[in-house]
Amino acid sequence: MKDNFTLVEVMIVVGILVLLTALVVPNILRARITVNEVGAITSLKTIFSSAQIYKNINSVYPSSLGNLGDANPPYIEEELSCNDQPCSKQGYNFTLTGSEYSFYAVASPQNFGFTGIRSFYIDENGLVKYCDTADCDPSQGIILQE
Repeated sequence: MKDNFTLVEVMIVVGILVLLTALVVPNILRARITVNEVGAITSLKTIFSSAQIYKNINSVYPSSLGNLGDANPPYIEEELSCNDQPCSKQGYNFTLTGSEYSFYAVASPQNFGFTGIRSFYIDENGLVKYCDTADCDPSQGIILQE
């Protein structure tokens, strides 16, 4: 009766494990990027809704994310309402720039290619746009089809 594994058997098992790891790890990383991007889009839509409510009450759009968080009660969650932009959430940096008649918010990956592969943009019209290069202007991006 044989009590030990041979070197060939161990090498076959290790080879199978390496192959499975090579197949699974990229999918796990891509899933995390997808989750981050969905979170960024959702946060931009929240910022859009909050900015519209802010304008209805104050007659101007907010000039920064801090304006949305400083209200009582706040229009957005604390994580997105920092006074020192950019605000960070789920692998993305968020900024908002506003004036009396318009605003825009941008979500860009904290680490392009690792936390996200697209930057997103929304303005007072509510259309989400994106671009997929690190140095792009998302306001000139492609309209996101949902």
